[in-house]
Amino acid sequence: MEIKQINILRFVAAFGILIFHFGRNVQSLEWGNQLWDVSNTAVSFFFFLSGFVLVYAYTNRGLDKTKRFYMARFARIFPLYGVALFLTALPLFAKSNIHLIDFLLSIFMIQAWVPGYSQVLNTPGWAISVQLLFYMLFPFILPHIKNYRSNKRILVTMFVLWSGNLFAHIILFNLTIIPEAKSTFIDFVFYHPITHFTTLLLGGFAATLYIRNKEIISRFSQIFLFISICSFLLIVFIPNPILKYHHNGLFCPLFFLAIIGLSARNDTVLSKVFSQPIFIKLGNISYAIYILQRPLFYFFYGVISRLNINLTADQLFWLFIVFIMLSSLIAYHFIEVPFRKKIVNFYR
Repeated sequence: MEIKQINILRFVAAFGILIFHFGRNVQSLEWGNQLWDVSNTAVSFFFFLSGFVLVYAYTNRGLDKTKRFYMARFARIFPLYGVALFLTALPLFAKSNIHLIDFLLSIFMIQAWVPGYSQVLNTPGWAISVQLLFYMLFPFILPHIKNYRSNKRILVTMFVLWSGNLFAHIILFNLTIIPEAKSTFIDFVFYHPITHFTTLLLGGFAATLYIRNKEIISRFSQIFLFISICSFLLIVFIPNPILKYHHNGLFCPLFFLAIIGLSARNDTVLSKVFSQPIFIKLGNISYAIYILQRPLFYFFYGVISRLNINLTADQLFWLFIVFIMLSSLIAYHFIEVPFRKKIVNFYR
């Protein structure tokens, strides 16, 4: 059963990443500079939400055929991923300026598995490479997550995973800023699947806890949502030494509170508003926004440059936002959905 109202969270996360990559020099957004500087943590949110949604979906309906699951995941991510990779690689092919190893790792979606290659070609693809490992292991992980019978055991496991991952990241992060740190090591710390796997697992355990305690959670859902938003803003806007470690799952407890706070009840004002078709649609196109952002920006900026149009940073950014939103909507309806259906139906 789909939780419609959390789709908007996907869009908010995707928009945050757009601002992180393209909008931090925009005057109209200066009020939130501290927020935009850490908005790349939205990728960690994607990982957490992915783990949550997969466990939630397959706990209810079961995972009877592993091959069918793999095909469904492939059909979900590869059509737009392939288009984005093609759009990024085509100009390089034309100039004979592409490395075969970069292309091969990217086409098989394993670039983030090899330190030093996570950012080749279409850079946002590294996150898909991380999720690919989780997808491959998910059929074997799901039974173990479902077998956790005690709420206390789940909560203890989640705390150990989160705190252990945070502790490891703090150590590794501080090793990346020493002069002797190699680029491959830095790449490993920030982009390798191993360093993000815990976030995906935490999302899975969170879904199990939510499923088993939905009635109790629903009583406090709005409080959970309020706490998550306020805590996030306080951590971001009040200077503190821990914020620099945000990249690899620091905010997972707040992700959990936000998701269950919005999901547990369908009768709140926010749930009703965010269940409206327009907000569901925004969530649906969030993947296209994320994976197509680089090639679309290069194309957009190239056209603006060739036409010799003088735009301020604000005008350029907001015009690009309109362009990528419309392009993502088209890509969703004419590439993502049709090809997903064709791949799934072909397998059947």
